[in-house]
Amino acid sequence: MRDSVLKVFVTNVDELRQAAASPVQSVIVPYRHLAEIIDESGFRVCHSAGITVEWQLAQHPDEQQLQALLLEVQAMIERSQNPDAIRVQNLGLGRALQQHFPSVPTVFEVHSGGKHREFYDFLFAQGYAAAQLARELSVSQILQLWSATHLYGQWEVFAFGAVPVLITQRHLGRAVEQAAGPLGQSIWLREPTRPNQPFLLTEEDGESRLYLSSYRDLKGQIGQLPVQALVLDHRGICTLQELLEYWVHDVPLNPGLPWQAEPAAADDEAPYSLDSKAPEPLGRTLEVKREHYAVVLFRTHSAAALPLVLHYRNPDGRCFQCHLPHEDSIRRQGQLAVLPWSKGLVEGGEFFDPLCLVEPPREN
Repeated sequence: MRDSVLKVFVTNVDELRQAAASPVQSVIVPYRHLAEIIDESGFRVCHSAGITVEWQLAQHPDEQQLQALLLEVQAMIERSQNPDAIRVQNLGLGRALQQHFPSVPTVFEVHSGGKHREFYDFLFAQGYAAAQLARELSVSQILQLWSATHLYGQWEVFAFGAVPVLITQRHLGRAVEQAAGPLGQSIWLREPTRPNQPFLLTEEDGESRLYLSSYRDLKGQIGQLPVQALVLDHRGICTLQELLEYWVHDVPLNPGLPWQAEPAAADDEAPYSLDSKAPEPLGRTLEVKREHYAVVLFRTHSAAALPLVLHYRNPDGRCFQCHLPHEDSIRRQGQLAVLPWSKGLVEGGEFFDPLCLVEPPREN
């Protein structure tokens, strides 16, 4: 990534100004925030700072919605000016934009089917200027894709906030239980069936999502990734300022991200180490769907006080048990974990706080 571009999401004019004062080379504006930023002449800030502007259209419109959306985009362009690129996640929308606005480059954000080389070959053959690699790809998979194909477009890699991992999303639907934690606090969530996998919960506009990490330290792997752009998204996790401080603090990024010496090849299956010297990720504990997961706060006076099997019961009086991770590091005071409900739990049953079942050791 010697000559790579650093891109960040922005949702208002204040964030545009923060990006303009940083080494960021490009900003991405979600479609829902375009009108507000255009009304406040926000893009002038970027243009005066030499920062490119990309619009993100994450919609999946049907034929009727597509025509209305194209008219809206045309109106946005007339009120502002052509964006430097338009980002899409839908092939039909991308094709329509290429036909109606041929002078505006299009970028495809891959969310499915992105593990196969042929899909990226297809995207660039369709005229896309860049492709954001699927989030579930690991470092080794990216390297394998790169070595197996000859692509002429730009490759982008995506990361959420300051969390140094590529992640894949698990939709939780309606969220009903909120775990306490201040914005920016770093807390890792783990599931017993995947004992070496850290989780991250995010929230935006009332919708909560659970993410599972694919590998350990993206920040430490940047030097070996053959991609031309790093896309960072802070929404629902941390502030833009926290994001910028994590990625660019005391690091000269112009004209691109710093090239690092070739690190040892990443072991994608290796467990994440809580004792890693990598900077702690910014995260936020948020809501989990009650029908499938229980958020448990371990409050103990010592690791030995916490049983490996936690017993609890729902308001109906039915008893259940969860096998907890064996790592001592996750059983510290105040640690959170995501536990799957046991079989037999009534769907929609009220959550029973198991804190009272975790007792401190008794003195002899």
